Amino acid sequence: MKAWVNGRMIPQEEATVPILSHSMSRGSAVFEVLDLVSTARGPAIFRAAAHTDRLFGSAQCLHMVMPVTPAELVDAMKQTVRANELTDGGIKVFAYLSQVAYDLMPRNLRLDVAVFCYDFARTFGLSRGQFSRPISACVSCIRKLKPSTVPIHAKAAGYYVNGMLARYEARQKGFDDAILLDDAGNAAEAPVSSLFVVKNGIVRTPRLDNVLAGITRDSVIQVTRDLGIPLEETHIPAADLAAVDEAFFTGTHIRVQPIRSIDARRLDPCPGPVTVRIQEAFEEAYTGRNPRYGRWLDYI
Repeated sequence: MKAWVNGRMIPQEEATVPILSHSMSRGSAVFEVLDLVSTARGPAIFRAAAHTDRLFGSAQCLHMVMPVTPAELVDAMKQTVRANELTDGGIKVFAYLSQVAYDLMPRNLRLDVAVFCYDFARTFGLSRGQFSRPISACVSCIRKLKPSTVPIHAKAAGYYVNGMLARYEARQKGFDDAILLDDAGNAAEAPVSSLFVVKNGIVRTPRLDNVLAGITRDSVIQVTRDLGIPLEETHIPAADLAAVDEAFFTGTHIRVQPIRSIDARRLDPCPGPVTVRIQEAFEEAYTGRNPRYGRWLDYI
């Protein structure tokens, strides 16, 4: 595989940094993961502009300087996809501080940028459809990072130790994934995905004051409202999870992933009727079959 690094296309194994680089030793890299979608018109990047805007916002939150423009970065993604001759898969963009830094503060806040892409079978041993299979989840003992401690709307590498620990706990208990609570005891999100629940036909999702502003989350909200399904962005107390009718996660590769159980309680049927409606409509939007959402696809 080939990677785009600071304007050059190089073999992926040559895309390296010193172990003592600031982003390696301090977790200061910012990143985005995007979906490369196979459509009737050819491969397309799903919501490239939104992901790019969030990456630039993440860099700004950490007082870092991006060395490229948003348009140049989207073009770099397309170049990388073409160089690897992919039609379906994922794209990962890193913006990082490559210089060696022993101190907490780096000498230079200007970032390096790298773009990678991958196919699912080779990278994960999974087909596209397997990412959206129903899964089990538990409420984790690990809490979501507090907005008063770090800018949680930045997608920074170091933050994900938090989610890694939550998922490790879930796997040790026999569950597929975890639901993290915020400091007030409200349901927040999963380690790398957003949470939605359904009760009496109403879809609810945590407010943005305690979760990452997920691109897929935003897309699903738009599709749900366009379907005429009531949706609320609100605090969800942990106790409410014991009484929901349906639940699902959303994320770049999982898209809309039904949750079949929360802790010891099964959600039956799974997926439920509201989740199925949203799944089907979202797939049409995602793959370019609904022209209403054509603006979301950036064709290679």
